[in-house]
Amino acid sequence: MAENKKASFQAQDPKDQTRNQPITIVEDAIEEQARTPKKKKKVQPMSLFQECEHNGNGTMFQAEKTSKTGNQRTVEADTMEQNDLSSDDEGEDASELSASSMKKGMSLDMYFKVHGINLEDEEVEEDEEDELDDAANDEGNGGQASNEELGTIKKKTRGKTMCKKLHATDFNDRREVEFFGGQPIGPTKEVVSNLNQLLGTTVRNPRFVTLLYTSWHGVPKNIKEDMWEYANQKFILPITSKPWVMKGFCRAWKKYKGKIKKEHFLKYNTKKEMIKNRPLEIPEVQFRKLIRYWSLPTVKAVSTKNAENRSKQTCPHRMGSTNFGIVRKQLRDSKENSEEPSRVEVFIATRTSKKGKEIDAKTQSTIAELQTRIEAGENDEDAFVGVLGNDQPGRVRCYGASITRSSLKKDEEIRQVKVEYNNKVESLEKKMDGVCSLLKVLVHQVNPGMSEEEVAALVQAAQNFPLDASSSRLRYTPCSSESTHIPPKDTPKGINGSHGIFHFA
Repeated sequence: MAENKKASFQAQDPKDQTRNQPITIVEDAIEEQARTPKKKKKVQPMSLFQECEHNGNGTMFQAEKTSKTGNQRTVEADTMEQNDLSSDDEGEDASELSASSMKKGMSLDMYFKVHGINLEDEEVEEDEEDELDDAANDEGNGGQASNEELGTIKKKTRGKTMCKKLHATDFNDRREVEFFGGQPIGPTKEVVSNLNQLLGTTVRNPRFVTLLYTSWHGVPKNIKEDMWEYANQKFILPITSKPWVMKGFCRAWKKYKGKIKKEHFLKYNTKKEMIKNRPLEIPEVQFRKLIRYWSLPTVKAVSTKNAENRSKQTCPHRMGSTNFGIVRKQLRDSKENSEEPSRVEVFIATRTSKKGKEIDAKTQSTIAELQTRIEAGENDEDAFVGVLGNDQPGRVRCYGASITRSSLKKDEEIRQVKVEYNNKVESLEKKMDGVCSLLKVLVHQVNPGMSEEEVAALVQAAQNFPLDASSSRLRYTPCSSESTHIPPKDTPKGINGSHGIFHFA
């Protein structure tokens, strides 16, 4: 028995991970693998220049690029998701698993792998169905070309925003961006607009990031950091602006993905039409993955729910591309004491039409109710929450993107520290003024013959060159020959007992 067991272990590869298992399991696995026919993978042509367009895995760097930079692509996020998510065999509901995975975010390849979706088998079946449909259409049309095949004249429209000059900005020619309350406000509206355009055109560039992720949370951190560094190469951005910049990348990426889905997926009924009219900037191998993902019932259900929630939103703002930071600063500067505007003030300012256009009935009634509560003596914050309700987790209304409760709390703490510091400085200045006044009186008592200008100059010199207890001392200087004043007996004497004027050494 021992000899048979020893022989079974010697028959295995010493590096095999199944060496501790019985030999029968390994043999069964080998036989099963031999019975399963191997499938040939479709190889897409890929040039070095277009490496980011044909990789099909949602990443922007291939081996050629990583060898130059020395940075290897990590798959920590995918590995973590794979470890966290279990298969349906463990008894977990598939819909709950899908919702959880989409919430956490991952690449589409990992999503398909977790859910056991084989794209190659489906592509073969769809190609066969397309061939049958084409043959049936040819027989029905009698060999005549359809209107779509003949082509239609498309209306000439404005092209896509490329911002070539902006992306070609030299590092030494960068413009500095001013931020207020975590949002860009200047120095000009043009600079703020250029920054927004840079974020939008960056996420649409496959050299940085693709759409092959279930959500923005699935994009690896190293890719996000590369985008942040690239933004700093085109603008001078404070480190405190990073949350807003990354939130801007997220919004632009989601907007771009939604536009692609609307114009190239929802617009057509068949997969063949979708691929035929796919966006040219997205390779076919990547667009097929997007089509498969968007076609999943679970993904459709989530999309429908999100659309319903979006339709429930009321009272949209009328600022256009102007962010809340600019509006809040304008409201603060309009006040005499530069007090921070309340959320009620920001809400009314951003929902009122400046061009005199009529606003919707819901917005009118909301503004009227807010004003009524404030006139009744209720404070602004209570009135705002009473009318519009509590904020959703992770956001604060009327403050703009990237602003959260925690960030507002930190800003309030910083503001309190600044107020205390300013109060201390003001108190010290008052004390200094009192000391200077007393010093002037003492100098006049010691030498009444000095003019006001001379006394002021002496006091100013004492302020500019304060005494150092370790090295400075009072120095006695005799009166000049022009001074004929003899101080009274109760006047303090010099250090050596003689009368004179005290100077600071």
